[in-house]
Amino acid sequence: MIGVVQGAYWNHRRIWIQNKNGQVWLAAHTNKNWYGLRRELETILANTKLTVPKDQIQRDKAGKEEA
Repeated sequence: MIGVVQGAYWNHRRIWIQNKNGQVWLAAHTNKNWYGLRRELETILANTKLTVPKDQIQRDKAGKEEA
């Protein structure tokens, strides 16, 4: 029953930060509520030089529309 509650009701979020050749790479994943995660990332990154990662699905759709 605990697993059902975890999977059905709790948001699972992961954030990766990696320093690669002097650049900071940031990625995030959630099982639900991408917009909520995006808002939180915007808040966290507001006073930094880092930009909010682009949604991969939206990025891929934009690339297909241009082609």
